[in-house]
Amino acid sequence: MRCLRKSLLKSYQKITYNTFVMKKNTTLENPRKYQLLSTADFEDTIIKNQEPVVIIFVSEWSGNADIMDGIIERLSQEFEFNSELHFFRVDIEKQPKFSEFFGITTVPSIIMVNEGEVVECIKGFESAAKLREKIKEVYADFF
Repeated sequence: MRCLRKSLLKSYQKITYNTFVMKKNTTLENPRKYQLLSTADFEDTIIKNQEPVVIIFVSEWSGNADIMDGIIERLSQEFEFNSELHFFRVDIEKQPKFSEFFGITTVPSIIMVNEGEVVECIKGFESAAKLREKIKEVYADFF
């Protein structure tokens, strides 16, 4: 799991930047139905959040990232019954500070955060079935 920082809060306190992260559900301008969150929200929603978070890092130029983005969107709908599990999307070109912060060098990449700690990192393409099982395994306490 070299692509990640384990203790997000400690790392975050050392870095200040202006950028955005996207969250599932709303805005019409975005065809993927993700909502933009400010950096102020990033700290509360990702770093200090005690609930499980799945973040996918994508780019417009990567076909695999586009496919994974669709898979994560479907999985977020499947897990909608669990309001404690949150799905986010970060475009590494539009939000480079987030990919730098997490050490992301490959798209697509998925990180799973629980109680402010990175608990899993997946680099490259992964099937929906494997991702579904990995989410259930990593966040077993929530299902």
